[in-house]
Amino acid sequence: MQRVARRLGVGTMTLYTYVTGKDDMLDGMASCALATIELPPPRLSWQQSFRTMARSLRAATQRHPALVALMITRTPSSIAALEPLEALLAALRGGGFGDRDVVHAAHLMWGGLTGLLIAEQTGVFGRPRGLEGVDIIELTARLPNVVQLAPLLYAASPTDFDAAVEIVIDGLVGRLQPAARV
Repeated sequence: MQRVARRLGVGTMTLYTYVTGKDDMLDGMASCALATIELPPPRLSWQQSFRTMARSLRAATQRHPALVALMITRTPSSIAALEPLEALLAALRGGGFGDRDVVHAAHLMWGGLTGLLIAEQTGVFGRPRGLEGVDIIELTARLPNVVQLAPLLYAASPTDFDAAVEIVIDGLVGRLQPAARV
């Protein structure tokens, strides 16, 4: 709180006029950042709605790098923070999913997006450190997939993000009854 107050050029106690404490401030920050996510118009298919929200969420995390951490540590505490979830649930229901599948799909979609963004931002799949002295033959023998896929693992791009979104969509299409497929 002291750092925030100093950055804003106010006294620490002044912040408490607006927030009750650090948790309240972090919740507010998460709500403000989530409110920037573009909500898809109702006329879009659930697939296009998800694509729109995924790209918008990615853009929001690029504008607000702390958002990914806030998404995994904060419970939504405002209508603005819950509106993206509402839009996703409405799109899935409108797409023909049953209620239980709507909830499972929403968990998968939101969790998958969060995981993609964490990997992209933190370099979870970044180049391993500390392996410089390891013999390449031993490395290849013990970690053949890591070695062979390294160029793809360590070079995340918007097209990789979009491809992962499409994999999630394709997997969910299989859950729909044939008559409800879009």
